[in-house]
Amino acid sequence: MSDPDYNAIRYMAFDIVHEILSRADRPVQLAEYLTQSLREIIGGRIVALVVCGDEGQCEPYSVVSVCPQRHKAAVSGDLVEAVCRPFHKCSEPKVFAGDSLNLPVELGNTHFLLPLMIGQNTVGYIIIFDLFEENRAIRVLNEISQLLPIAAILLRYSSVYQEMEERLRQSEKMKAVGQLAGGIAHDFNNQLSGILGFSELILQHLNEPRKIEEFTN
Repeated sequence: MSDPDYNAIRYMAFDIVHEILSRADRPVQLAEYLTQSLREIIGGRIVALVVCGDEGQCEPYSVVSVCPQRHKAAVSGDLVEAVCRPFHKCSEPKVFAGDSLNLPVELGNTHFLLPLMIGQNTVGYIIIFDLFEENRAIRVLNEISQLLPIAAILLRYSSVYQEMEERLRQSEKMKAVGQLAGGIAHDFNNQLSGILGFSELILQHLNEPRKIEEFTN
């Protein structure tokens, strides 16, 4: 790789690290920025960011972000699982042919899989569909290798953050429902107290039609 390319990639890698750190508390923006940046620096038609679910979950892989977004429908959960599952024990970047996994022809045939690792655990993948230049991608990856562990940690942190945020939203919804139910119960109780009070008066004056008429009016 020539010095200009080398320096440009180093600067881009530094900028990417800075930007993803600044988006650590904004999971959606972090994922979108990461896929867009890697698409530009590595070179590919479609880049997908995938999170591995916890063991036992119904969906073992979840698509977090796709760049460009217009291809999001094409990169479905089933497609991602077909790509990730054969390489779930792979801890190194992998170039693979689409026809080897029976992937749709329109996605191209040369693809790139980047595992995101924390220690020995894979927390997610970056999948580059229709890789432009395999040799360039590998050289670029060598220069940005320090980026992947940072991305893995932030991806894991972001998914936990997002889960906590969702739980908080659900908790607030339940609290609001509880308050609404409490208010309805209070109003109903007020109405019921009046009904019961009049009912008792009517029972006490069953032999006095005029008084009953006064109570019911």
